[in-house]
Amino acid sequence: VARKGVVPHFGTLAAAVVKRGVAASGAGGAEAEGLEQAIDAPLRMLFQQQLQTLLVRAADRYDEEMTARPNPMEARRAAEEMFLRGARDLVRPFSDWRYEAEHQDLLSRLLQSFGQDLQLVTEQGKQGQGKHVTIEVIRKLQEQGAGVQREAETRGAFPWNVKWQYMVENSPLGFRGQYNQGRSVVELLLMPSPDPRLKKNLLNRLGFVVTRPTSDCEGYYRTVIYGCLEVMLADESPKRIEQLLETFKKVSYKNAKEQNAHEQMLKIIRSFEDQEQLELWVSQDLILDQALIRACRQLVRMFLMQRAHEQSPSGLTYEQLVRALDSTYSSMEDFCRLVVDPLGRDAETLALDALPQMLGIGLRLWILDRRDEVGLVSLDTPGPAGQV
Repeated sequence: VARKGVVPHFGTLAAAVVKRGVAASGAGGAEAEGLEQAIDAPLRMLFQQQLQTLLVRAADRYDEEMTARPNPMEARRAAEEMFLRGARDLVRPFSDWRYEAEHQDLLSRLLQSFGQDLQLVTEQGKQGQGKHVTIEVIRKLQEQGAGVQREAETRGAFPWNVKWQYMVENSPLGFRGQYNQGRSVVELLLMPSPDPRLKKNLLNRLGFVVTRPTSDCEGYYRTVIYGCLEVMLADESPKRIEQLLETFKKVSYKNAKEQNAHEQMLKIIRSFEDQEQLELWVSQDLILDQALIRACRQLVRMFLMQRAHEQSPSGLTYEQLVRALDSTYSSMEDFCRLVVDPLGRDAETLALDALPQMLGIGLRLWILDRRDEVGLVSLDTPGPAGQV
C-alpha cells in the first residue's frame, strides 16, 4: 500500500490473509471470530487509507477529463465510475467494510466543481459567438478554475494527508512534518550523537530505540520510563512521582543483590528535584539504570500474568492472543520467560501496551524511519483517563 497507493484486488487478498490466519491458529467458534476481528483491524486501516488515495485519484480524473474534453457531465461520470470500481475492488468479501462516506465526499467535491465548470463553459460559449476562441485558451481557463477550486477545498479540510521527513546530513538535527485536513505541524528532531563519549547522555539514551537497535536492546523500556520521569520532573509533579514509586514498590526479587539495587533505585528517584539530576544519574550509574529497566520488565510481567486469562480487546484472552501472534509460545509464562524477563531483549507485541498501563500514563510512541518511502507511524496507549 505504501508503494502503490492502491493495491489491485486488495479485498480478495485481505480475505486470504484472514483465512490463513484463522486456519493457522486452529481456533474455532468464538475464538475464531475474535481472531478474525484482531486480524481485520489493521487490514481495515489499510482499506481506509487506500480509499483516501482513491478519492484523490478520482478527483484528479475529473480534472483530466475536463482538460481533454470540457464536458462537466462526462467528467463527473468518469470520476465517479473510477472511484466506485476501485472501492468495490478494495472491500473484503463478507466483511462490514463500507465506502459510502468517501463516496459522498467525492460527490460533494464534484458537485462544486461541476457547477463552476459548467458556468465557465457556458460563458466561454457566449464569448465565442462571433469570435475566434482557441481550444488552448479554453483549456487554460479550465485549468486555472480547477486549480482555484482545489485550493479552496484544501483550505476547507479536504482529506489530504501529507507527511515528510528531512535529516540534515552529518548532523543530529532533523525535521518532520505532517499536513492533514487543513492543519500543518513541523517538529524539530534531535538524533543521538555518534560520539561514544556521549553515549550515556539522556537524549542519546532516549534515541537508542530508533538509531541503535543492535547496540542497545532496552530501547523501548528506557524510552518510556526516562521520558516519563523527565516529564514529571519538568512539570514539578511530586505527587505523580510518588505514585510511580508506589507502583515500583510492588516489584521484589529473590536475588539479594537485585533487591538491594531496586531499593537504592527507589531512594534515588525520590531524591530527584530536576531534570539535570536525572541526566547525571543516567550517564554515570549503569547498575541503577539496569535496576530501573529490570523493574519495568517486572511490571510488564505482572500485568500480563495477572490478565493471562482475561479477555483482551480483540475478543481472545491474553494467553490465546500470545499463542495466536506466535505459535512458538505455549503460554503466557513462556512468553514472559523468553521475551519479557531477559535483559537485552527489547519489548514486542503485548509488552508494548503493558508498561504504560502499569505506570498509569498515556503514551504516544513515534516510530521513526529515515527511509523516504516510509511515513511517520505512531502507536497510542491511552492512560487511565483516556489521555495520551
